[in-house]
Amino acid sequence: MGVFFYNIFLFLFKIGIRIAALFNAKAKKWLVGRLNIFSRIDEQKPAAAGKTVWMHCASLGEFEQGRPL
Repeated sequence: MGVFFYNIFLFLFKIGIRIAALFNAKAKKWLVGRLNIFSRIDEQKPAAAGKTVWMHCASLGEFEQGRPL
């Protein structure tokens, strides 16, 4: 049931941010900055020998701990 509400929220958020972008420059930049984001990341990342692992690092210390992986 939680997934249902999460998906509804995401749908409404997408609509809301597009409406906000009509009136707010920062919201518009947020949308433009995310256009084709995954293809741009694929173009810029170096060729990896194995699989790529994505990690969220909230601080430099967390980044440094995950870097050897």
